[in-house]
Amino acid sequence: AEGHEFLRARIRDTNGTWQDHAIDVSSRSTTVFNPAVVAAPNGDIVVAWQMSGSPDQVQYAKLAHGAPAFSPPTTISNPSNSARNPSLAVDSASTITVAWAEEDGGNARVLTANVLADSETWSPPAAFASPPGESAQEPRIAGTPAGAQSLVWTQADGPNFRLRVAQR
Repeated sequence: AEGHEFLRARIRDTNGTWQDHAIDVSSRSTTVFNPAVVAAPNGDIVVAWQMSGSPDQVQYAKLAHGAPAFSPPTTISNPSNSARNPSLAVDSASTITVAWAEEDGGNARVLTANVLADSETWSPPAAFASPPGESAQEPRIAGTPAGAQSLVWTQADGPNFRLRVAQR
């Protein structure tokens, strides 16, 4: 993997002991940035990251509770658009939500997608609280066990960037 920055993970068990070896998460033939990780109540570990490419994409992989390896990386952003800066949240039902910024023809907007516990099928990406035509960046999402979520991001307002917040 010379010349590439790939993603690896080391897991700690419930007794506080770290594994002796790291597990590959992303492909060793790609370069990745901006990793995000979340642990679900069902014991799954989900990682999302920005994969360098033409264009950049948001990918994820899951380490199912008790599994020896992460699932193969899957792209969840639109493969035709440049995507970056993923952020993850989880609720008490182990539903994972990822938020990211994605270009829509010159400006970036914030998108989200969800995957239910014990599933590998993400919902289609949907625009969330970011008006088209305004450049949004650096989304961060957090959620409560009951499923409420707050999303923050910076958004261009002419020459200035403003902090925006949305809740659902």
